[in-house]
Amino acid sequence: MPNNRTMRSRWLPALIVVSFVSALSGCGAAVDRVVSEVIGEETYIVASESMEPTLAKGSRVTVSMVGEGEYEPKYGDVVLFRAPEWERDYSAISRVIGVPGSTVGCCDPAGKLLLNGKPLQEDYVRPDDDPVFPDFSVTVPVGRLWLMGDHRGVALDSRSYQLKPGGGTIPVSGVLGVVEDAGIG
Repeated sequence: MPNNRTMRSRWLPALIVVSFVSALSGCGAAVDRVVSEVIGEETYIVASESMEPTLAKGSRVTVSMVGEGEYEPKYGDVVLFRAPEWERDYSAISRVIGVPGSTVGCCDPAGKLLLNGKPLQEDYVRPDDDPVFPDFSVTVPVGRLWLMGDHRGVALDSRSYQLKPGGGTIPVSGVLGVVEDAGIG
């Protein structure tokens, strides 16, 4: 069995390559893959501010990967996903706000996001954020999700892609995994 020094030296070239790729990608991608250390889990580096304060830019997160058709949508999950309808050629991380059949809208008189007509208590949203919400109301189609970043002022999320196919939603099958220990606030 290899010792820790052997394991570190084995992964060092991979980490250097990922660091170089991360430096080149800037804010163009939400996450960069580091290594797969445990079967079913992968580690990623958050490459944008869109999920702050929950996930800080530059932090490492562990994602429990899901197989095709295995993800069961749940409000509040922070998920790694691909959204080809959004013309993204990379994986990103966002929070599930709307599950199939739910209605997400903006906003109540206090400026709170509405889920099924009720204001959401979103303790995970960046407290100093001053997001510009366009008025919207979306009923999430069967088999799709409405995703939003926690730093609403900078996140390119479902709100930004409402004119794309799917109306800003992504297919549930686009979820690659669930971020561990991200909580719903």
